Amino acid sequence: MDTNDKTNYRLQVDLVTDALKALGHGQHKASEIKSWIEEKHKEEFQRLQRSWGPYLSAATQDPSTGIERTPGRFTYTLRPIAPAVLDQTGESSATGSVENRTYAQKQDREARVYRPLATWLRSRGFLARVTADGKKGGIWGNPDVTGIKVVEGLLGQKVLEVSTIEAKLSSSDWKRVFFEAVAHKRFSQRAYFAFAHGTDEPSLSEIAEADEMREYGEKYGIGVLVVFAPAKAYTAWKGADLSDTALELEDLRIEELWPAIYDPVRPSAMNVFLKDVLELTTDEHVYGFDDE
Repeated sequence: MDTNDKTNYRLQVDLVTDALKALGHGQHKASEIKSWIEEKHKEEFQRLQRSWGPYLSAATQDPSTGIERTPGRFTYTLRPIAPAVLDQTGESSATGSVENRTYAQKQDREARVYRPLATWLRSRGFLARVTADGKKGGIWGNPDVTGIKVVEGLLGQKVLEVSTIEAKLSSSDWKRVFFEAVAHKRFSQRAYFAFAHGTDEPSLSEIAEADEMREYGEKYGIGVLVVFAPAKAYTAWKGADLSDTALELEDLRIEELWPAIYDPVRPSAMNVFLKDVLELTTDEHVYGFDDE
């Protein structure tokens, strides 16, 4: 496989595909896939380490890759990819339409902000992972990033707190996206709307409509997070080229424009989210939720 001039995303898709083929038919954990790639393609693996999580998540949403997370498990398989067919004009086209490919590329770009936000939740004591590839929550029921905090009390008592984040690459159309975060309040005690902003001098005073965002945050109990990224990196984030523009939390600055207010939720609603959407059915699953 020629890796010259490949974007990191496409390189990872190719290597994961090769690994799944080599490992044979069946379900394989991410750790198995990483071990195979590290052994067979050590140099390329080192190049992918920082972007591994977001790009693997993005690949499972991209219909052109054939990479699929096994329903109900933390394993991956290869699904058959529909062959190209000729349309009425005689042009070759895959099952995925131009619109689907455009949407997948948009998801790939947005995935770049998910991992730093997961790290931000970890810094606040949560087990966290990118959950944007989930499909079982229905409309507005699959947060981009989810955090779970386990508080242990006396006599074996355990209390769970769930935090969710709906994240976008910009504040464009923020009111619509904001209400996606509001929808998560039915199963999460703290819900955030987050967006990235490119600047070399990060300041909340730069944010357009900041006052109105605060008003919405106060009214609906939603936290608003701004992910400040260096201007050059942010321009690359928004571009179509999926080159190595993944940044860690220390490269960014995440500010609360408005804090997320803790609101109790019905235990039954939270349990449905944990069990049916995140597929966490045992204590072991909960404690192993973090993907780092």
